[in-house]
Amino acid sequence: MKPKDFLPPISIIVHVHNAAATLDACMESILAQEYPNLEILLFEDSSSDNSVKICLKYSHQYDFVQVYPSAPKGVAHAWNDGIRQAKGYYLMFVSCQDTLPKDALNNLTEAIYRHDLASGGLNVVKNGQGKTAKTPSPGGSLDDKAYLGALIRKPGSLFFASVANKLYRSDIIFLNGLFFDPALGQAGDFVFNMQYLEYVARIGVTQEIVRNTPAIQQRFSRQTRQKLRQALKNLFTGKELHRKYPFRLLAFSGKTRTN
Repeated sequence: MKPKDFLPPISIIVHVHNAAATLDACMESILAQEYPNLEILLFEDSSSDNSVKICLKYSHQYDFVQVYPSAPKGVAHAWNDGIRQAKGYYLMFVSCQDTLPKDALNNLTEAIYRHDLASGGLNVVKNGQGKTAKTPSPGGSLDDKAYLGALIRKPGSLFFASVANKLYRSDIIFLNGLFFDPALGQAGDFVFNMQYLEYVARIGVTQEIVRNTPAIQQRFSRQTRQKLRQALKNLFTGKELHRKYPFRLLAFSGKTRTN
């Protein structure tokens, strides 16, 4: 491991809401990462349990952990506030129910070196059983055309749709004014990723699992699904790939799935 001064800082933005049962496991998995240049931003979303006390426990124990209490706003507002507050060169978005496997940050930082985005395996847990959102084979370094070629074949796959398995460059987010749309709920992940990819030339993909996350039942309205389809269309039009995949763009239903 390189000394701290030679490693780009990572800001980990955690949304916390009624997480007393899961927050310790989430935080301990982050703190167990062998990556020394971190800041952890806990956005406490007006919990009614002991989440605030748990957040404060970690902020008192570690000077790189900061707590931001707020009125109930939801995950998109928390992550947008995190984007505004973050000082890291890389950003990661974490739900309080998630955990990071050992070496997740090392695997992602190796993947993003000389790339604009890093993405890894996502272990989606339901009833105690995990199912991995498959990574594009063989992974490694992909240019935007190759990555989007894999994406359009499974546009609803959580590997592409979720923010949980990715590491982002903060300069791309800041310079292009990228934020999450609070009106979209969970669907906001997909739209954010499609907008981010508009400014990406190369993607680093690791086959290693970089996040454990619980399965969430997602039911999107017709209007929301239309926004997802439009975000995908905008991306492929901007990359001048819409004529190459017209039928696949039309076939996208706006629904997400593990694989």
